[in-house]
Amino acid sequence: MGTPSEMSLIRNLHWWTVEYGLIGSIENPKIYGAGLLSSIGESAWCITDKVKKLPYTINATYQDFDITKPQPQLFVTPNFAHLSLILEEFANTMSVRKGGLLGVKKLIESEALGSIELSTGLQISGVSLM
Repeated sequence: MGTPSEMSLIRNLHWWTVEYGLIGSIENPKIYGAGLLSSIGESAWCITDKVKKLPYTINATYQDFDITKPQPQLFVTPNFAHLSLILEEFANTMSVRKGGLLGVKKLIESEALGSIELSTGLQISGVSLM
């Protein structure tokens, strides 16, 4: 596969926040992710020193995960305002906000199904086979 699609990066952001998010300090994080809260075992595991706690930054978009295993690292946001800032920072990198040739280039590099909308309103969908 080529460069990660924007959708796969959004998926990663979702995973490290909505599903496996921690909030507070690195030293004393609290659980807010639904995936952690729904599992007593993972809830207990994630607050141990065996799980690396990383500050939540835009770099979380590039951290893949294995849904079948406990996560070896989790991201901690100090508060929801910080989380919103990071999400806005990510949104500002997206083709939908930047437009132009960047969007076309990202679509081609992703080698995934995608759509573009021209300034005339014409929409084109397809897969790059390059």
